[in-house]
Amino acid sequence: MQYVDAQSTAAAAAAVAPASAGLTEGAHAAGNGAAATAPPELRPLSASCALLCEQHCKKLQDIHGDLGETTALDIGCGTGGLCFELALSFSHVLGLDGDPLHVVAAKEMKERGQLEYHACLDDSSSNSSVSTAAAAAASSSFGTAVRRLSEAGEELQHGVTRAAKVSDDIDRDKVRFWNYALPELPPKLQPVDAVLVEDVEGRLGTGLARVLEQVPGLLKPEGVCVVVLDDSGSSSGSAACAAGVADAADVAVEHSGGSAHVARMQQVGRQLEQQGLRFLKEQQLRYPLAGGSCSLARAGIWLQS
Repeated sequence: MQYVDAQSTAAAAAAVAPASAGLTEGAHAAGNGAAATAPPELRPLSASCALLCEQHCKKLQDIHGDLGETTALDIGCGTGGLCFELALSFSHVLGLDGDPLHVVAAKEMKERGQLEYHACLDDSSSNSSVSTAAAAAASSSFGTAVRRLSEAGEELQHGVTRAAKVSDDIDRDKVRFWNYALPELPPKLQPVDAVLVEDVEGRLGTGLARVLEQVPGLLKPEGVCVVVLDDSGSSSGSAACAAGVADAADVAVEHSGGSAHVARMQQVGRQLEQQGLRFLKEQQLRYPLAGGSCSLARAGIWLQS
């Protein structure tokens, strides 16, 4: 699903040079003498994350359907946007979030197919919302929750009521939402084909390591784990968004320890690999923000043996 305004996405795309995604594959550090690469394609973050799960879930590559149904788990699902995107490819999707109000909003989205929210451009909860979406917003910072409802694709105006909608081609019945006190995961979870941990906003904090500690035990053989973190502060990332140019040499410098964002992803990689997962690649994701600008995230992909 894309909680996004197409006009804002187009404006962001026009602000930078269009190009295909730049990848760092096969190793955590770029090779020597790397040539300049094009910036990542601009698309809503939820769509990019779901696409990575689809592309690297081996069970989904079974065109004959002999391997059976597929299940994806979204840890820290917020108000559910990514879960609905995953439902385009997976037979079943489960979203977990530690905030009960986010889960209330996600369930309302599932039931109704859309959810209205009131754009209040301050952090005060005194401005009441027209729906449970505002309750979700009041549970943390207002801006964070609104970004999860709109996927930051709209130019928010104070006092204006907007609606996040699920695309008509998505089967909402495929999706379930559970409220659970992260970073612990429910003991009754069954193994899945894909685990997605999108923590661009850092909501999991230090709990991310505990979440990842439990991931290998949740993956079926040849299952995929996708972890997505903020990359907006990286030197190559800032340049890519500002000028539409990404240089692989900059990425190589950052992989040697020049970026806190990259260092965090390296830490994630070390943990998952020590637990037996196999590193596949990293990929930079470029997504639209309100007002026609864009930001960057960094995705890491690991496979179960």
